[in-house]
Amino acid sequence: MKNNIIIRNLVQEDAEKIVELIKNVYGKLYYEPEYYDIEFIQEKIREKHTYWKGAFLNRKLIGQMLFTINHKAGYLKVTMVDPEFRGMGIITQFGIEMMKLKKIMNSSILKCVYAIINEDNNPIIKELKKFNFKFLGRIPYQDNSKGLIIFGLIQYDFNWKMIKPHLKLSLSVYNSIQSAGIKRILSASNLNKDSQNIKSSDIIISRSKVKNNGAKIIQICMKDGENIAEIIENQYQKCWYDFKFLRNNMNLTSKKKVIDIILNEYSNNNSINSISFPISVNDFISQNILIDLGAKYYAYLPFYYKDYDSILLGFSKIKKEVY
Repeated sequence: MKNNIIIRNLVQEDAEKIVELIKNVYGKLYYEPEYYDIEFIQEKIREKHTYWKGAFLNRKLIGQMLFTINHKAGYLKVTMVDPEFRGMGIITQFGIEMMKLKKIMNSSILKCVYAIINEDNNPIIKELKKFNFKFLGRIPYQDNSKGLIIFGLIQYDFNWKMIKPHLKLSLSVYNSIQSAGIKRILSASNLNKDSQNIKSSDIIISRSKVKNNGAKIIQICMKDGENIAEIIENQYQKCWYDFKFLRNNMNLTSKKKVIDIILNEYSNNNSINSISFPISVNDFISQNILIDLGAKYYAYLPFYYKDYDSILLGFSKIKKEVY
């Protein structure tokens, strides 16, 4: 049977089979609900830098792996095998095919590959470790059943980098870097709230929403209309937001105002169980605000925004132990 398995690129006509496989593996509980939407899947397959492999046996889709590239980082998604056909080395075959991709890419394109998976998905974890993926952390808990954990593979890390995270995070960040085998020099420095002498201006929160690949971007602007922050809001789920500042030279008062508005929406919306903040590793002001508000440290994310490393801080209404 194993010799009859065919690995090939998935196409738009396979969308229904993709959804059927997800239902066979996860029922209705897959953590990215957009992948139950056939139109979303077809659009995803058409995207540039999207590589979607499927394993077929007698025309039946029994396994799949999606690899996408964004901001010089790669992401492994919807990696799964039908329970009836596990233990046949299908994930290993996918991994070998995906690793070939870097041979056709310029080395400057891909810096890190991420895989976000269920914490109890031991078969996938085992395969990731075979390809030297390292545990980086987790995402704030979204529900009471299964948590999501983050693995990473550093593709190109030729230069040693000096990072200076917040003093309260230094030990956690150092341990994450060390366990992941990342080449970084950690230097904890005193936090100086007055280090950026920027004239404070009133912020206008423009809640205009811009659609972007099935998601909505909530833009937060300055009085003059300049975008200073954004929230990526998935139209299929509201269990967590992906937030980032677009300007690093904002003062403490301005950043505090922005974060307060976001957390106010988070706390008042019963459909949101958790919220995450990927913050630049050297953005002490934002780190300090979030820590003072009770945010937990979840993960260290190398090259998360192009060439910049980030720290994942977050809040979860689900009370569980954090790594």
